[in-house]
Amino acid sequence: MPTDPVHDLAPGLPVFTLDGEKIGSVKEVTPDAIKVDAPLRPDYWLPRARVLSFTNERVTLDVNHADLDGQRIDGPEPA
Repeated sequence: MPTDPVHDLAPGLPVFTLDGEKIGSVKEVTPDAIKVDAPLRPDYWLPRARVLSFTNERVTLDVNHADLDGQRIDGPEPA
C-alpha cells in the first residue's frame, strides 16, 4: 500500500533549514504547503516543494535560514 507523503509529515515534527537552524515545528500540512509553528513569532506557510527530506524525527528544508523570508507564501492554494 503506497504512503501519502502529505500525511507522513506529522504535526509536531521539528523543522530545520538546510544550514541546520531549527525554525519551529510542523503545525499543518496540505498537498502544496506546510505551516510552521514558529516560537515567539507568527506562524507562516512555506511551499511543500521546499521540503528536502523528512524522517520520523525532523523535516529538513532545501533553503538556508538567511533565505527563508523569501520563501514564505500567503497560504496553500484553495482546493
